[in-house]
Amino acid sequence: MAATLKQVDSQVVTALREGDEHALERVFYERFPALLELARADVPDAARASRVLVNVFLRAWQERAHLDSPASLDAMLDKATHEAARREKGRMASLHRFEAHEGVKTQHKVGVPPTLDEVWGEVKGALHGTTANHAEMQHQRQSLSKHHAAEHMAAIGKKSSLPMLALGGVVALSLALLAVFFWIPSRGLDGRMTRALANVDTREISTNSGQRGNVKLDDGTQVTLGADSRLRVPPSFPATLRVVALNGTATFNVQPGSALPFYLRVGRATVEVTGTVFAVSSYAGDERTLIRVREGTIKVSAGSEEQEVSAGNAVSVDDDGISTPSTSELSSELSWIDGRMVITDLPIEEVIPLLRRWYQLDVTVAEKSLLERRVSWSAGLDSANAAKTAMETNASVLFDYDGKKWVLRDVAKKK
Repeated sequence: MAATLKQVDSQVVTALREGDEHALERVFYERFPALLELARADVPDAARASRVLVNVFLRAWQERAHLDSPASLDAMLDKATHEAARREKGRMASLHRFEAHEGVKTQHKVGVPPTLDEVWGEVKGALHGTTANHAEMQHQRQSLSKHHAAEHMAAIGKKSSLPMLALGGVVALSLALLAVFFWIPSRGLDGRMTRALANVDTREISTNSGQRGNVKLDDGTQVTLGADSRLRVPPSFPATLRVVALNGTATFNVQPGSALPFYLRVGRATVEVTGTVFAVSSYAGDERTLIRVREGTIKVSAGSEEQEVSAGNAVSVDDDGISTPSTSELSSELSWIDGRMVITDLPIEEVIPLLRRWYQLDVTVAEKSLLERRVSWSAGLDSANAAKTAMETNASVLFDYDGKKWVLRDVAKKK
């Protein structure tokens, strides 16, 4: 792995060595996919291989004091993965030999692979002594669906230090969580869409912070998910109802020609299209939903209000209805589509969450007064260093690392 992946940032290794759990989390998300493939050379079952890697990352935490460089971290992870996978392979071989000797025939089911977030949850739970039983978690996942279809997202590019990952999985959410994605009407087309998206067999395709990816839906629609986003696709799609729900940001390239309209539930809005290209941004907790049309025309509905939006135009949907968004709103929320982060006259308080979402930069401020300082800058999404440089240059601040996280300090007060 060390020969094919860019090494983890040395500052992350330092933070890990000093006991920063956030550093372990970053190493986990950067290294898990490659280590999973390494483990599956000996343990083909992805669910078992994932369980193997839980112990690998726990070992990395236990041996963190001996990790003095990115190379030593990669070597330790490689060695631990090989050893753990071979032990699991040996354990399964012993079980098969026992069954053959005793004449016992056990049905070995292929486990449902956990999502990346679920595996990290097991690692984190073990660190705090609250890990759920892996077999029980797997059983719960199996009981949620008969199909457990998985969507694998192809990487759409490479980040210099934060690689995009191919992600996907099946998740069933309780009705209590459905408000994150959409409001719940009771009948008619709206009711059909709500029931479809609430189906326990609905798939969830997701990205984490610092990641982007794309997926092709069964009707040919191309979806590019931005960082920290989730797309829900019901089992009825696209046979009887073409509807999906989004929490986050994405672009949709909906192919024309289908007899069924394509519907998107996002924030407070429902978007109806037949064939077009448009972009959306609406994270849980956002006060507004931003929608921009690149090709064709869409219809946006919010409550009793409805508006057609043509190519080159954009709308904002909030509690007050449908309106026209500002340039700064569009640039900060949708500039990622062009591979950049564009900040236009925003206070640092609003920029910090964007740094975390798109660059995995966990940042605090040395003084609260800095949160009100307004800043404008632009940087590519492929480099966290470029974003830090742009921020420092245009906001008169300095990124200072305190051993655990980045801290923004006023340049004038550092002199």
